[in-house]
Amino acid sequence: MPAKYHIVDRRRTALQSLGQSTLGTLFLPAYRAVFNLRRERYLSQRARIPGAPIVTVGGTLIGGSGKTPVTCALHETAVQAGKRGAIVLKCGKTPQRYIDELLLYAGRLAGGARPCVTLREDHILIEAGGSIICAHKRKLDGVRMMAGREGVDFVIVDDAQQLFSLQPALSICLLHPKDYSGRLFPQGMLREGLEATERADLVLARTGCEVSKPPATKSYFCVNAEGISPLNELLKPWVECEPELAASSLYDVKRVSFAGIGWPEGFEESLEEMNLAPSAMARFSDHHHFGVRDLRMLEILREKHGAEAFVTTEKDGCRLLPIILRALHGEGCDIGLPEELIAPTTHYIPDLVVAAQRIWNCAYYVKVNAQLPSEALDRFLEVIA
Repeated sequence: MPAKYHIVDRRRTALQSLGQSTLGTLFLPAYRAVFNLRRERYLSQRARIPGAPIVTVGGTLIGGSGKTPVTCALHETAVQAGKRGAIVLKCGKTPQRYIDELLLYAGRLAGGARPCVTLREDHILIEAGGSIICAHKRKLDGVRMMAGREGVDFVIVDDAQQLFSLQPALSICLLHPKDYSGRLFPQGMLREGLEATERADLVLARTGCEVSKPPATKSYFCVNAEGISPLNELLKPWVECEPELAASSLYDVKRVSFAGIGWPEGFEESLEEMNLAPSAMARFSDHHHFGVRDLRMLEILREKHGAEAFVTTEKDGCRLLPIILRALHGEGCDIGLPEELIAPTTHYIPDLVVAAQRIWNCAYYVKVNAQLPSEALDRFLEVIA
């Protein structure tokens, strides 16, 4: 990132980085030994699940490899071919844990119609645009549920490279440039090394991986920015009233950007390519839960740099969305989400809502799509035919 940018990195403190480096080195042999034993045990039990064909999308990197846009691209391709499918993803201990991914998929699949949400003790089902999103605390149980569901022609499992006991009809492993230079967890952010690609039927490397290293047989995919929209656009599937859109053009004002994704540096590069370089950038950890202090810090950054707008990722917008829906619900609006999925009521919720609204009302998000090679799409359609 050029020196002219003011970068605030909230992903980890210097003490946390030192702790991971020190403790990670100390516990690496024991952790990897246990991990490898567990992997071999579950791989020996690998079996297919009866029902609709199952396609897994995953990688070796903890966040940032492009799984979400690739899953969306595959699903869109199948829908265009006349298929009706389901997407299975993880669900945290609380319903709000991975709400960003759930709402992103629901918004993409809704097609303008209001999604139908069903909340159960161990899973969340969202029917949107004829397709189903299932967030389950036990992902394998979610796969079984969707594969056996009537009217489901295929199932795509997000982040499933390490779902060792599942034998899918098609396994897609995504590679990121960090796969070639990163370190294994707990030292770094790699779940596995490049040997994980041996279990995949298709290996898709993100552009930037053009290096003469294994696996030798791989295709390339890229993630492109397709447009910029006000965050208020994300409200449309969930509220009856027509949301007001941000008035000013993002290109005409100074901007502050923020991202809580696996690879925020990639988002920053995209902004530069779109001529939307910010005055300041705040980086948060993947799936970061925004609190009052985070949002106030963003406001301070905006004031300090004389900026008039924020620009963020679609996933970060979906993370703020439940807070805004909480405010609209309090104003009497009919929202399409159960109360359990919007920001829970706490003693600080008024401050959180006010801080979120200040950012939301002048913020935009960049919508990205994955461009996949034709041979990968052909193989996917052949499997789900």
